[in-house]
Amino acid sequence: MQSKFVKILIVFCFISLLVTSAFAQKRKPKSKTKKPRTVVIEDMGGNLTEFSREGYETAYYDANKYTEKQLQNTLRILENDFDLTTNTIATEITEIENLSVEDLDAEYIKVSQELKTLDIVKDRFWQNMRQKRLATLEKDYKLMRIKILGYTDQKILLQAENVGECKTKYAEPLAAGGDKMLEAWKILIEEQKRNNTNPEKIQKEFDEQSASPDKFKYALLDLMSFGW
Repeated sequence: MQSKFVKILIVFCFISLLVTSAFAQKRKPKSKTKKPRTVVIEDMGGNLTEFSREGYETAYYDANKYTEKQLQNTLRILENDFDLTTNTIATEITEIENLSVEDLDAEYIKVSQELKTLDIVKDRFWQNMRQKRLATLEKDYKLMRIKILGYTDQKILLQAENVGECKTKYAEPLAAGGDKMLEAWKILIEEQKRNNTNPEKIQKEFDEQSASPDKFKYALLDLMSFGW
């Protein structure tokens, strides 16, 4: 959860960007109580409307320039309230078949369309912010889609862009399969042991799984879920 200071700073910047030079800004004197401060934006002509949102400061805006809905929607873009939530991780072999590219595709279409048509403040800054959010959303969608497909077709992982060392540490061994995948799995297990309070348990599970006829499936599951 954001600290109170961060929330105050975000809303302060949010409101300031909506104000023209005809507006003057001042803060009320600090209260002796611990109530949230109120930012007052005074229009020289009056006619101010209160803007409030749970967890944030109260502010005032010129209703002749913006609607409350536009401000609420613009704040959603500032908070990046447009993440994709479709599951892309399997923790058991039997869960792989439950991963759905179709669900991800449908969610992406719905979320991106909402973001594209959202009624926000008609200002170049916020319109550019919308475009940046759309670009980030598309990038996340493509990577998530590759990950889901990668559980059944590891070579598709090589198509992922801007993934850094994940390509050499995980994508390439997974695409190669065989001993290279098993070696990458072993390296991953050693990393997990160094960062776990019970490394003996991790080693025991690895020894059992690596001796199993399904060792390649276990290697795939760990590399995709905890590495890639």
